[in-house]
Amino acid sequence: MPSFAVAISSILDAYGGEAQVAYTVCQRRSMSGPDESIACECCGGTDHESVTHKRGWKISRCSDCSLFFLAPQPTDAEISEIYSTSEGYYTRVTADLRELSPERARGLDDSYRALGIERGRFLDVGCAHGALLYPMRALGWTVQGNDLNAGALDIARTYGFEVRQGQLEDCGFEPESFDAIHLGDLIEHVRSPRRLVQTVLGLLRPGGIASIVTPNADSGFATSTLALSRRTGIAWAHSQAPYHLYEFTPNNLRRLLHAEGLAVERLTTEGAGSFPYLVGATGYFDALKPRLKHRGRWKLDLGVATQIPTLAAVTASLLPAFAYGKLTARQPERGRIITAFARRA
Repeated sequence: MPSFAVAISSILDAYGGEAQVAYTVCQRRSMSGPDESIACECCGGTDHESVTHKRGWKISRCSDCSLFFLAPQPTDAEISEIYSTSEGYYTRVTADLRELSPERARGLDDSYRALGIERGRFLDVGCAHGALLYPMRALGWTVQGNDLNAGALDIARTYGFEVRQGQLEDCGFEPESFDAIHLGDLIEHVRSPRRLVQTVLGLLRPGGIASIVTPNADSGFATSTLALSRRTGIAWAHSQAPYHLYEFTPNNLRRLLHAEGLAVERLTTEGAGSFPYLVGATGYFDALKPRLKHRGRWKLDLGVATQIPTLAAVTASLLPAFAYGKLTARQPERGRIITAFARRA
């Protein structure tokens, strides 16, 4: 291992421990190897190996289709804690949806209409407080949504949205009733992407379109930081384990959708990501996030100051990978975010 990599690893080991406190139970559970009987959600194969880690969780990769996944997954209790507001998740949102930009909805609407889908019934899976439902309704769609977060849905209901709490398969939406269904940054979070896609297929009318947005594990940033992780032993910066239970590539996402009866009509990738966001997502600053989110601003105090050596080390290790990601982002299917549109026959 080069001396630079040794220095980076040493600094992260010395100063990064505080960021892992919330995950001590997860670390103890995840130290066992993956269950070799687990079938890959994309291809059904059982040949996989542990290749890297994040926040103490081991990440395996399917030898056939290269899907990355956590094995074992967090328990229901651990997932509840991971997403709780006490850990800083969903503590700051804009309750006034009129303040949000409609650009994302306009782009989605344009894509649907370019694929022959007129403004009809739209379902946002994982709708949160209605940030996408609001502008889609303004464009003329009849909108519905679901989410697990009761507080978020309370905000959505103040705008008159019909939203339901629970997993999609348990929400009781009428079969074959939606013209378009959107899964935005969701498929990587669920226990079974295959079951989610099956549910979406059953809710789409014939000819309807599902849109899926998810990070790209084949982006320049993802592949270069995976190589760095495997060489040095530091966490895989691209992964968001244990929040993300899976990390997809364009090829294995296509494979999953095709296997379940959805024909991919358009798949694009774009972007290289914000460097401050990517640094914050490494996992080494997790212990600071709840306090900073509740506060609503970054402010230098003792807690932040003690993380300066870690920040310097993380920045130094990620800059080359970030530059490589920027350089490759315009290459076919190498952007950081995948957007796929798939039609039910």
